[in-house]
Amino acid sequence: MFFLKELWLPMLLSAALCSIISGLAWSVMPHHRFAWKRLPTEPDVLDALRKDPPPPGLYAFPFYTATRELDRADVKRAFEKGPVGFLAIANRRRPNPPAMMLATVLYFAVTSIGIGYIAWLAAPGTKLGVPAMQTARIVFSVALLTYAASSLPDSIWFGRPWRAFFAQLLDAALLAAATASLFATLWPS
Repeated sequence: MFFLKELWLPMLLSAALCSIISGLAWSVMPHHRFAWKRLPTEPDVLDALRKDPPPPGLYAFPFYTATRELDRADVKRAFEKGPVGFLAIANRRRPNPPAMMLATVLYFAVTSIGIGYIAWLAAPGTKLGVPAMQTARIVFSVALLTYAASSLPDSIWFGRPWRAFFAQLLDAALLAAATASLFATLWPS
């Protein structure tokens, strides 16, 4: 736990800075603007879902539980007719942006602690006085993997457009660069 004493400032500042960068990426920068689209028949879809509201959860359509079911005639027909998709149903309450922002800050705080811990373990020789470039490389690599790799399976398995993944990859590179810069600058000597 010695790393917490030595790295508290870069971990805290990177959590704060990453929260700000992430917020700006989604609200100001243009690369996420077209990630989400309105269904052309949104009122009809909402009316249909309201008739027998599904509980919060993840849904797939056409639904099947095992790969062997893909050969069933009804499942084949459903895929041919379309549409094919995935749906996340949330709790029936309005989004709470302040609570969501707090959760995001906590996410970045936990992530920064993990990144700091890995950088501390990976630092050669004594942990103090590691060259800034060495620290930056370690932190950038771990942060990039942390922020980018988690969304890759969504594009592979769940139809998330690849353009959305690459927008997330851009965000991840910005977050990783900010985190690496802070850790390299504030690494204890």
